[in-house]
Amino acid sequence: MSGHVVADVLAELESVRGGRALALLADRLDATHAYALYECLRGRERTERIDLVLFTSGGDVDATRRIALLLREHADRLTVLVPDHAESAGTLLCLAADELVLGPMAQLGPIDPHVSAAGEQAAGPGRISAEDIRLLPRMAGEWFGLDQKADQVHIFSAVSQRLFPTTLSTFYRADRNIRRAARELIALQRPGLGEEGRTRVVDELVSGYDSHGHAITRAEIARLGLRVTMPSPREEELMWRCAEPLREWHTRSDENGGLLGMVADAEGFRARRLFTAPTPDQPPRPYWEFDHPGGERTC
Repeated sequence: MSGHVVADVLAELESVRGGRALALLADRLDATHAYALYECLRGRERTERIDLVLFTSGGDVDATRRIALLLREHADRLTVLVPDHAESAGTLLCLAADELVLGPMAQLGPIDPHVSAAGEQAAGPGRISAEDIRLLPRMAGEWFGLDQKADQVHIFSAVSQRLFPTTLSTFYRADRNIRRAARELIALQRPGLGEEGRTRVVDELVSGYDSHGHAITRAEIARLGLRVTMPSPREEELMWRCAEPLREWHTRSDENGGLLGMVADAEGFRARRLFTAPTPDQPPRPYWEFDHPGGERTC
């Protein structure tokens, strides 16, 4: 499905729901998606409601927070429609919505932050969750009975020998950052929940699951106290069709090399994040291609 067809689907979604419809499809959210979204929104009057169709596997926490706040600046009410994946940073973005419309296949995920450990431990994974580090003392106590103070000091010493001390503080800061951002954004959806209630939801999303890949269903999200509604059959069909480009292209190449993401609206704006096909001299390189209403194009 081309980006132009996505615009047609969004136009139909607008006629069904009555708000301004946008699509944000991204393999991984980063700061460039905020700029692409701003290109779509700038120069437009603030609207009563934005309906954002979201599909992403995650991304950068700070960029996602920026995207969420940008959307809130341009609409009195933000609804996020999730037909498929909105995991990790995508789930963080969902917290900023006044309402979540989750399809039957909608999958949110834990928001525990991951930090690159490349070069720190050759035999270990390239990225480690902050939760993996935080739970080491608990694992040592429950599995091996190492729960005395001297045991904990030895564990910390062993970890420090494997990871540079400032890497440990990077995990700590990443954990603090995601919790702060999540509490800030969930206050936009549930202002009456209170600090204690927001902290409870954030703690569950960060620490309540034993796998970063855990699929959080719409029933689980509703039990957390977030505002969840089910789409009508027509809404679900349109949401699902909006996410087709990334489902079709993010695992294969086309003449441009491949698709990493898209921002689109019903008025003909389309921004595609592509990557060039590798050559013997150059690795794949990501870039943005913009189509503005009226046919103006910049790359």
